[in-house]
Amino acid sequence: MVKPMSRYRGITRSAVLGGIWMFCLKSADRFLGLLRLIVLARLLLPEDFGLLAAALFVVNGLMAFSEMGLKEALIQKKEAIAGYLGTAWWINVLRTVVLTAVLWGVAPLVARLFGEQSLVGILRVMSLALVCGGLINPHIALLQRELKFNRYFLFASVGSITEACVSILLALWLRNAWALVWGYIFRNAALMIASYVFCPPPASFVFLRSKARELFSFAKHIFVSGFLKFLISSGVDGFIAATLGIASLGLYQLGNKVSQLPTTEVTQHLFSVAFPVYARLQEDRARLREGYLLMVRSAVFFSFPLAGLLFVFAEEIVFVFFGAKWLPMVPALRILCIYGLLRSIDYGSLFMAVGRPEIITRITWVRFCIVAVTLYPLCRFFGIAGVAFSVFLGALGVEGWASYRMCRILDYPFREFWRGIFYPFLAMVLMALFMLWLKTVYPADRILPLFFIIAAGLCLYLGIVFIMNKRGVFPLTTIVRRIKEALGDTRSYVHEDG
Repeated sequence: MVKPMSRYRGITRSAVLGGIWMFCLKSADRFLGLLRLIVLARLLLPEDFGLLAAALFVVNGLMAFSEMGLKEALIQKKEAIAGYLGTAWWINVLRTVVLTAVLWGVAPLVARLFGEQSLVGILRVMSLALVCGGLINPHIALLQRELKFNRYFLFASVGSITEACVSILLALWLRNAWALVWGYIFRNAALMIASYVFCPPPASFVFLRSKARELFSFAKHIFVSGFLKFLISSGVDGFIAATLGIASLGLYQLGNKVSQLPTTEVTQHLFSVAFPVYARLQEDRARLREGYLLMVRSAVFFSFPLAGLLFVFAEEIVFVFFGAKWLPMVPALRILCIYGLLRSIDYGSLFMAVGRPEIITRITWVRFCIVAVTLYPLCRFFGIAGVAFSVFLGALGVEGWASYRMCRILDYPFREFWRGIFYPFLAMVLMALFMLWLKTVYPADRILPLFFIIAAGLCLYLGIVFIMNKRGVFPLTTIVRRIKEALGDTRSYVHEDG
């Protein structure tokens, strides 16, 4: 039975509480993921990462082309979803059978396209990952829908931990791309097993056509937008492999993963918490507006300085942690850090929660068109840095439209929304300029000066935000108070949920 939201004393506290659970449980997971990247980058070559990226381009393309959006449809539904789980399970199984057969058939064609015969074996073995993913228990959606964030993120961490352990151990032995491939396969297998450990299987495995039609009526927009996002992200990977080569794809892929650390560590986790919370409040626009604005402002407050640090110290981070052979990715990494700032502002979870996924589809269409027009010329003249800039332009080109639609839905002033984003952005820019100046005075080629510059930059950022809070232009006090209230509720949450 779903527990009443009143026990959290308000939607904002519930969302922040879920974010705290997520952050604590995922910090160790992300640290392990970063350690995995560092170790593998030392053991393997850019070409090895490029082979996996090329294989994932095909696998993710097939998955995006057949993406049903079932999980989002289940979470967004207002009524009980137990009767839909059996139907969702059978849809996933049928999809898996078709994708596996297609993957086996297209493997030789893909290998010829990229000029890498080893992709035939890699793609066919990776069909095991598709099978495991298709058999994941759809009941997992209930953990998010019922706001059981602690159990959901424990479940999600199982896959990342398994992938890190398997890929590192095999990289020490094999020293080639197969270590990455088997790590990916074991990740999906671990998630499949964990899904039945954390949640019971569906009460009934009966396929009901009426339930399928209801799910597809919402999910069709998720399919279109998901496929377009694939063309923007993984399609870019395929373009790099075909024009610049597998080694350049490996450089771009690692740079992209590193650049996403600030947004992945903070904002994406918060927004995965936010979607089911928003869905519960889709009829109460006042509380929905309060929760959404606090979530976005909390996200940019934490993620902006992290992105700024990564931008300033990109070269030092790459050289120290990954080695000199990865330094060509630094220009692309810095551009992707700027792109990460836009990723800190999420609209998709809100649009899905209020039952307007078609807005996401239209916005993604425009993004796709911008990237499609700019990708080739920028790539030709600037290499992977040009590719990164093309992706950034695609996101920047739709930012104003997306925020305008969000403000219309929430009945909130457009200018006021962007004021709340501008002030932490200004603090981040001043912090970055200050650290760049300090680097000229104290070269950051040793540990002590490096930590001094970082500490000084963060102190400046916090000081500027504190002044903004005093002047009433940024709600730092509200953010801190909500976090403290949520922390006070954590013990009772564990007791009630356990």
